[in-house]
Amino acid sequence: MKRKIFEEKGYTVKGHVLPYEDFRLFADLKDGFRINPAYHSKMINEADEILKKELNILSASDYMLYAKNGNRSVYEDKYRERRDDMIKLSLAETITGEGKYIGRILDLVWQILEESTWVVPAHLPPKSKGVYSPLPTTFGDDTNCVDLYAARTGMVLSFTYYMLKDRFDEISETISERIVRELKERTIQPFIKYHDRFWWYIREGANNWNPQVISDVLGVTALTERDLSVREQVTELAIKGLDRFVVGYDDDGGCDEGPDYWTGAGGALYNAGIILLDITGGYINIFDDPLMKNMGEYICKVYAGGGRYYSYSDAHPVSPQMDCWIYDWANLIHSDRMKSLFASQSGGRLASPLYLFTCYRTIRELSLPIVKKQTYLCNKTEYIKSLSIAVTHETTDPECGLFLAFKGGNNNESHNHNDVGSFIVYSDGNPVLIDAGVGKYTQKTFSIHRYQIWNNCSEYHNTPLPNGIPQKVGAEYRSKNPEYDEKSGKLTLDLTEAYPEEARLSSLIRSCVLKNGEAVITDEVTLLADGEMSFVLMMCQKPMLTSDGVISVSGAEIRFDKRLSVVIDEPDCTSEETSVIPRKWGTDAIYRAVLTAKIKGGSKETFIMRVSVPESML
Repeated sequence: MKRKIFEEKGYTVKGHVLPYEDFRLFADLKDGFRINPAYHSKMINEADEILKKELNILSASDYMLYAKNGNRSVYEDKYRERRDDMIKLSLAETITGEGKYIGRILDLVWQILEESTWVVPAHLPPKSKGVYSPLPTTFGDDTNCVDLYAARTGMVLSFTYYMLKDRFDEISETISERIVRELKERTIQPFIKYHDRFWWYIREGANNWNPQVISDVLGVTALTERDLSVREQVTELAIKGLDRFVVGYDDDGGCDEGPDYWTGAGGALYNAGIILLDITGGYINIFDDPLMKNMGEYICKVYAGGGRYYSYSDAHPVSPQMDCWIYDWANLIHSDRMKSLFASQSGGRLASPLYLFTCYRTIRELSLPIVKKQTYLCNKTEYIKSLSIAVTHETTDPECGLFLAFKGGNNNESHNHNDVGSFIVYSDGNPVLIDAGVGKYTQKTFSIHRYQIWNNCSEYHNTPLPNGIPQKVGAEYRSKNPEYDEKSGKLTLDLTEAYPEEARLSSLIRSCVLKNGEAVITDEVTLLADGEMSFVLMMCQKPMLTSDGVISVSGAEIRFDKRLSVVIDEPDCTSEETSVIPRKWGTDAIYRAVLTAKIKGGSKETFIMRVSVPESML
């Protein structure tokens, strides 16, 4: 059931938002805002290294590269470095209080304040379809756009102000006055004035942009805004907007954006939740809602072992990094399962260095204790009904035995890959059959040319390929009639509608199950006329065709119908978008095997594939 949890709870904002003078960071924690001494030496060392660097320059030429050739990394890398350096130095100065870092902090603050825009070039609204402005067209009093990066900038700048305002005032009150003015003009006022124009605010079922931008604007307001009526107005708009994100989720909390974006989707809702706790003195509390627990425990359901997750959609092979805020979320929702997964992956490790990303929660995690390492035991079977995803472990130790994940869904999911009916197999936490995942973002990634990039396409996922025809993009290209067996973990999906008419497909039913030490994939296929049926297998290690019907790869054997001929190739990894993919898997290349057989039209044919680890390889 789709829900709007803020609306359901009937929160009355007016009279419940704390005045600026009464606001306290992390009031629900025993010691509030207090940087754990365990982090001090690490943070001071990082700050000392920053002092050795030259200040970077953000040029108009760098900004225009996106419109010129689609490159977004040259500008964004320098942009992020400024902000990361500023907040790291600010935290080190908060720890030491010696004034050692103030000069460089002020230089970075001034650089950021002087930037014509905080919106990165990739997020400028296009002038027309496919045509991008080379430079920002609104700034100062005319700012009418707030993107992910502008909101994040506001958040890190707000924390710098909050921690060091008194030190700045000793130098010149102009510094703090200027920071507050720019924050109003670039985040708070555009949010209030133009929220009903922003797609990420008004769209029902909006993606991760919604909670990320809203939580950061809310954080800016909490840390810097002294006008109580404005604090109330932003809080009211925030909870209304966040409900438009929440309504996109079913009760099971499944994230269609994949585990990588879970940190910025459900994870950003957690971020908004802790800010709302702070700014309302605990009055607005969404952590007692079962949906928040299910959103959090989603990440446990897709854990594959070896620090890896079921990386569908725009996800990386190893994601997300288990940081202390995840344990904090688990505490707030009383999830022992989530705590255990975190502690198994990150016990004894210090907090994330990624201060820019959802800064509010990252600063909070610096106030949390270090967690001792624990052993995580998984459920052997999981089914996320809203996404038609089945996950099966051979044992309750996710680091041992086979892992099988299989998904249905549709080809209009957020950060979509055309991957309906794809599956992956891991052994002892190591990849055997993979989803290649996401490459490097460029202008092409989020344009009409997205599906010219091979890793987004079904012919480069572990999917069927009837008559050589791949799936198309769109919600109408989907799986249907899911049948899930809770005892065995077997999921059966009708994939017929995932393919266009030119595939000449009458029926295609795929089932996946893990049993007797094998991952078994069964396809029942009927073509409308004589033709070919192919099955794609993606791997990050070089496969060997060891005999008819047997491929050996990554210590496992894949056995299949001897009617199937095999062609093995390597997808092109030379483009800017795909060159990083092999490195993310720790290899030099990605490999694809295409298994093909001719079949008669009108005749139902069954193909069975078995993936196992022979005893000689154990």
